[in-house]
Amino acid sequence: LKIVNEDLQIEGGVFDYDNLQFSINEINKKLQDPSIWEEIEKINKLQIDLKYKSNLIESFKEIDNSY
Repeated sequence: LKIVNEDLQIEGGVFDYDNLQFSINEINKKLQDPSIWEEIEKINKLQIDLKYKSNLIESFKEIDNSY
């Protein structure tokens, strides 16, 4: 629930596709940094956030393809 609330503030709304995609790209960049792997808790939070946002993007695509 906290992640959802943060998304609403950071992304400007749950349906803000462009900022959501930008955020996914930023998370992926952070996860590619070798130094992050020393912080397991931070990795877990990033992976949860990435999965949530990726699922939203997939939902957007499914809705878009259904019209």
